[in-house]
Amino acid sequence: MLNLAEAPTANQLIAQLDVRSYIAVVARQAQGVVTGAFFVLVYLGFLLASQGGFRRKMVNMFPDGKMRGEALEVFHRVRGGVEGYIWVQTVTGAMISAAAWVLMRAVGLQNAEFWTFVIFIVGFIPVLGGAVAGLAPPLFALVQFESYWPAAVLLIGLQAILFISGNLIQPRMQGDNQNIDPVVVLLSLAFWGKLWGVVGMFLSTPLAVMAMAVLAEFRGSRWMAILLSGDGEPYADEARASADRPKRGRVNPPQSKAD
Repeated sequence: MLNLAEAPTANQLIAQLDVRSYIAVVARQAQGVVTGAFFVLVYLGFLLASQGGFRRKMVNMFPDGKMRGEALEVFHRVRGGVEGYIWVQTVTGAMISAAAWVLMRAVGLQNAEFWTFVIFIVGFIPVLGGAVAGLAPPLFALVQFESYWPAAVLLIGLQAILFISGNLIQPRMQGDNQNIDPVVVLLSLAFWGKLWGVVGMFLSTPLAVMAMAVLAEFRGSRWMAILLSGDGEPYADEARASADRPKRGRVNPPQSKAD
């Protein structure tokens, strides 16, 4: 009577989308991510290869034993933080990728191995990596399947996997040298991503860990390390451990003889 046109269904809207153009955009973005990850691995390889002569360099740079000890302490903090971050992200990324692969194969999503590889790689990018891992496969499931149920199952399942990993597994594996404020992680991601692109996104958290380690060593800059830390106590466990460690030397001082 009112001659109103029927609202298009979701299937009709999806059919009108230019799927090939979207897939091409995603493929180019994935290529950029893989290229960035490759360069990051090359950088890390050079850093690990140069550790052999680091102690000799420290001896020549800091002849004074006290200054050399402080510099070595900063170096050990930086190395522990970066290595710990890479270890945690690698282990949790492998667990997330394995669980996501099982879920995608059970649903029947095409190219499940490709998406597994993408989920593992983007896991090293904070914030954005979890968004890509949790949303990209369900979006492609909408294109592949006529029903919405596979996409819904993928969305709920991947979000559950990411939630369990981010809230139960990673906090137990992270050490005191990875005590970075989430706001600092986000700002570091934005800054280094703007400066270096995808490579900067991969390196944003290790660079924040390095900055906190260096700033925490000096009295004048420790307040900046406190701002960067997540709980306001950077390297508190390390300080308590050094305080509880017994000092070397005699327990009782020698008694003087009476005249």
